[in-house]
Amino acid sequence: MKHISVSVGYVLLFLFFCLISTSSFAEHQRIVSTYKTHIQSNEHKAEDFGHQIHHMLFLTGIGDTFHFLNSEKEAAGETPFYCQPISTRLTGHDYQSIFERYIQSKDSSEFNSLTIPEALRLALQDKFPCP
Repeated sequence: MKHISVSVGYVLLFLFFCLISTSSFAEHQRIVSTYKTHIQSNEHKAEDFGHQIHHMLFLTGIGDTFHFLNSEKEAAGETPFYCQPISTRLTGHDYQSIFERYIQSKDSSEFNSLTIPEALRLALQDKFPCP
């Protein structure tokens, strides 16, 4: 049990440093409103493969971290963030589709000020609710 909590702590610390390091290289703050504006841009609509891969890798890194943390929470007997079926494997394209569809359906200023990881967690909770 102690090993699991230590592992979760290390993963959260790693995620924190990854988010700080990637955010420091970003031109704009990585929040929902910025992402919404970006997906309306010509750069995003051009469907440049490298550009799309960038989005998929970014969202996959966050999504896979939540998937790992879900496994740790379940092993510790805690309620997971969301309940993705065991048979469902998500790709970068899946994360991007789930995320973009979800953020387009929400339009409050409070929601638009969420970070991308916070919004992706909500999108995954919406897609895979726990019973």
